[in-house]
Amino acid sequence: MHESIGAELVAKSNIRQDGSFQSGLRFTDKAGEHLLVLTAKDSSSRKGSDRNRIDSHQLTAGLYRLEGSSWKREWLIRDGVVCPDLDSEAVFLLAGLTVTDLDDDQLAEVTVPYRKFCGGGVDTKDLKVVLRSGPLKFALRGQSTLLIPGQPPLGGEHQQDAALAQPQYRSFRDHLEQVWLLVSPEKLGEPLTAEKSPAH
Repeated sequence: MHESIGAELVAKSNIRQDGSFQSGLRFTDKAGEHLLVLTAKDSSSRKGSDRNRIDSHQLTAGLYRLEGSSWKREWLIRDGVVCPDLDSEAVFLLAGLTVTDLDDDQLAEVTVPYRKFCGGGVDTKDLKVVLRSGPLKFALRGQSTLLIPGQPPLGGEHQQDAALAQPQYRSFRDHLEQVWLLVSPEKLGEPLTAEKSPAH
C-alpha cells in the first residue's frame, strides 16, 4: 500500500523540510497520491549555562497530496522540547509508523508515534501516538515503559482521546493500542535514536 522514499525525492518535490530528513512514505488512496515527510531539528536554545549545548529538539510530520504538478500540504504534526542544562531528546519511533485503511473507506489513515524527554537520571519519557484520517486527529498520550533488568517495568500509563470511545472509531482505537504496545518498551541504556524500520 505504501513505499519508503528518501530525502532526494522530497527535495525534488519542492517540499520544505523543517530540519533533517528522518523518513518518508509514498502512497495512493481514493484522494490521490500522497507523500509523508518526517523531519527533526536539533539546536541550541542558548538559554542554559552552556550556550552551545544542543537542548532544543523539534519534530515535524507533514502529509502532502499531489495536485497537478505540485504538492499541497494536507496536515502537519509539530512537537518538541526545549530543555536547558538537562538530558533531552525528541525522536520519531519509526517502527510504529503506519499507513492503513482501517475503516475500508479507501482513504488512508497515517499513524505517527514519537517520544520526547527533558530530565535527568533514570526515568520514563513522554510518548504520543497520533493517528490522522484526513481532518480527523486521534491520539494516545502517556509514558514509555522502562525495562530495567531484575525489576518490574516502570511507566507505560497512557490515556486516549475521548472521541476514541465512540463505536465508529473502535478500529482506530485498537490500532493505536497495538502501536503503543510496539513502541512503548524502552530498555535501560537504549540509545536515544529512532527505530529505523517502518512497520508494514
